[in-house]
Order: sequence, then structure tokens, then C-alpha cells
Amino acid sequence: MAFLLHFLRPEDFIVDVGANVGVFTILAFAEVKATTIAIVPVP
Repeated sequence: MAFLLHFLRPEDFIVDVGANVGVFTILAFAEVKATTIAIVPVP
């Protein structure tokens, strides 16, 4: 999570494949305001 916060910028686009709860997606959007998509490949 610290890595994500250190290198992610607001103009970045994040795709969280296998997001489950979406912790990294929420972190990227709420803290950095990056564009995010969470994908959970469950039938």
C-alpha cells in the first residue's frame, strides 16, 4: 500500500484485477484521486 501511495499520481489509471473487496481500488481513488476500475472475475 505504501508503494501505491508513493508512486501513484492523480492522472494515472488503475485496473485492479481480482479486486475481491477492492482495498487497493479504494486506496487509489480515495487518497490519490486516480481513475480506477475494479474487476472480480466470478461467474
